[in-house]
Amino acid sequence: MRRLWNLLAGIALLALASCRPVVADASRTPTATPFLPVAATPTPYLPLHPTLTPAVTPAASPDYIFHGIDFTPGAEEITLRIWPASDALNRGRPIKVRFLPGSECNFGDHQACVHHFRTANQQEVLWVSVHSGVTGEGQELRHALEGTGINSAGLSLEQVLINLAEMKNAVVTLRQGQKSVDDANAAAFARVPAVDVPDYLLMSFDQALEVAFAANPDIQPQLKASGTLLIIETCGWRMPGEQGWQFVSDTTASIYLGIIY
Repeated sequence: MRRLWNLLAGIALLALASCRPVVADASRTPTATPFLPVAATPTPYLPLHPTLTPAVTPAASPDYIFHGIDFTPGAEEITLRIWPASDALNRGRPIKVRFLPGSECNFGDHQACVHHFRTANQQEVLWVSVHSGVTGEGQELRHALEGTGINSAGLSLEQVLINLAEMKNAVVTLRQGQKSVDDANAAAFARVPAVDVPDYLLMSFDQALEVAFAANPDIQPQLKASGTLLIIETCGWRMPGEQGWQFVSDTTASIYLGIIY
């Protein structure tokens, strides 16, 4: 029994010795094993060099300049005039849209809601929404297209479509302070009918732009290859007898979109 006890005690002493720190001999060649590698092992957790942080690409600043005119919300008042090519539209008289660029637009404040976005092809688009009510910034535009009745359009739908076609031949000028621009062009105009207005109002800006493109397929390549596009959006009033009238209000019964480049 005593011999067994002495044996166990000796084993314990050996185990205690193995827990002491061991000073490695600096002259000894290190063993190439996972426990004492010659050099740090390059692994995903211990790279040979510090991991480089990916460069942050700064978001491009919105460009609110169109032909030198500043559409930035808060900028100086802008006067846009559409000059018909013949007396068939608005008796040949210029159609004026005057507004203060803004981020919000409440009726009576003379502000337009200006939004900026880029298409999938990175084309700059300035989207300008103006009120079409009497004394509103877009009243002259709406009246030239559809006339004015009592909370309704004053012209027939057939005549409105004729006027929209005439708009494509119009010349556009812009003025802001001392800056005047005479080289902008009205490229396309489109009308969203009453039956489509509820769905249109739920669309994103780029989807809404495709509505205007779809109404003018012949000029899509020209528009998409041009520079910044300026979109003028305003409401139309109820068109007597038009399908879908029950889904819209009297003064937002259609939408007019003009594309200027």
